[in-house]
Amino acid sequence: MAGGRVVAENPDWEVKGLTMLTISGAGSKTVEYSLPEDLYDIVYATIYPVKNGETNLSAGQEVAIEKKKIIVQGLRGDWELKVFARYVRDKDTQAQSTMKQFGHTGRYPDLMNKEAMSSFIDNMHEPILAQIKDPSTSVEGCYTNEPNLMQTHWESKTDAPYACAPWSNGLPDEFKKMHGYELFSVLPYIFEGEDDEARRARIHYRQAVAELFTNSFARQIKEWCNARGIKSSGHFLLNEYLSMQAQGYGDMMKFVSEFDVPALDIPIPNPDQFMDFPYQQTRFFSSVASWKKRV
Repeated sequence: MAGGRVVAENPDWEVKGLTMLTISGAGSKTVEYSLPEDLYDIVYATIYPVKNGETNLSAGQEVAIEKKKIIVQGLRGDWELKVFARYVRDKDTQAQSTMKQFGHTGRYPDLMNKEAMSSFIDNMHEPILAQIKDPSTSVEGCYTNEPNLMQTHWESKTDAPYACAPWSNGLPDEFKKMHGYELFSVLPYIFEGEDDEARRARIHYRQAVAELFTNSFARQIKEWCNARGIKSSGHFLLNEYLSMQAQGYGDMMKFVSEFDVPALDIPIPNPDQFMDFPYQQTRFFSSVASWKKRV
């Protein structure tokens, strides 16, 4: 986050999550809906017919949206309006948990936004290396601390106000390029659905997230470092948990593979932790080394 400088430079770069709100109704009367005040804006909305208690997600009709408001004609019979909105991740995140420790603002940028990450390099890497004479002979690499998508509910003592999934403005185009169909057509499946279509959509979505994140952050920084004769490195957040590899990175193995020297925060346990230490995290990273044919 460069101490908060990236978001200070452009507040619209602050990381946001996507959440889904469902409004149920019946009949074709006009419905007005406004977002709760703590949500940033509406990305997309669809109204679906409901029959015998089942929502027909294949028969949705896109709804015209304003920034925080929808006016829509209801459908004959029962219906559901699904509203997909952005939530600014400026509280209850890992970034805010380290404000006192590191003296930063807690304002975390969208790491899937390549322009924002170019600003991160300008605010961190460039001024540091500018103070070092011939860095290629005296600096082995640049190390980054726990970059992640910042969508995890961090304060377990309280309830999260919304279920959030990673979101960035470039995701719909990346999804279409990778998978050949529209992300907006399957947005409900990011949050619900147990059949094969829903599961496939979630896999495709996480793959697109990982590609955007990897290209914006990991590849861009690696290319910048390598052009100056140094390596890129860093460690990752909660990498010992498979669920966090998806939630925090889309596909952590893909993301990690674009670092010259991916590292572990705690690769070796204390003597009293040998019995329950998560050794699988070391296997994950050795798998990346094997995959990329690195020593």
